[in-house]
Amino acid sequence: MIVTNARKPNVVRAPAHERPSPLKELPPETLERLRSLILEGNKIQAIKLYREATDASLRESKVQIEQLSDELRISHPKQMTVNESTGCAGMLLLSILPLGGIVYALIV
Repeated sequence: MIVTNARKPNVVRAPAHERPSPLKELPPETLERLRSLILEGNKIQAIKLYREATDASLRESKVQIEQLSDELRISHPKQMTVNESTGCAGMLLLSILPLGGIVYALIV
């Protein structure tokens, strides 16, 4: 089975490290809004905004936003740490810990 890119058939692209970053081609206001969304912890909104601004695929948008997020993690480490999500496991742990304390108090 041969799979082709339906959007852009027969397009040969240079490797990612040889292509200029599409982020640099965005208007300054859009780039600043993307940075704000990422620093606020709203990566999904940032991906949506990037897709609207560039007409990129979901995959390409996610890659670019992750790249920008990595850059911001280096340049703004405190802001990124505060706004990163704990994830499902973290939330589960936070919800179970108080119950463990109540059970311990009842036993002792």
